[in-house]
Amino acid sequence: MIKGRFPFHCLAEIMIALALCLLIVVAYAPVFHFGFVNYDDPLYVTDNAHVRAGWSVDDPDHLHVTEK
Repeated sequence: MIKGRFPFHCLAEIMIALALCLLIVVAYAPVFHFGFVNYDDPLYVTDNAHVRAGWSVDDPDHLHVTEK
C-alpha cells in the first residue's frame, strides 16, 4: 500500500455500508407518518397492578411471573 493513499477496498466497504444505511432509512421512513396505536396498553401497562405498584429491588420476582 502506498503511504497516504486510501485503499480502494475500504472505500467500497464504506460505500456499501452507507448504501445499506440509506436503504434502511428509506424503507422505514413511512413510519414517521403513522399514528400511535393504543390497542393493549391499558391492559398491559397503565392498568397493570404490577406496573402501578412500582418496581422494587426487594421483590423483582413478579417481573418474571405470568398470571393465568
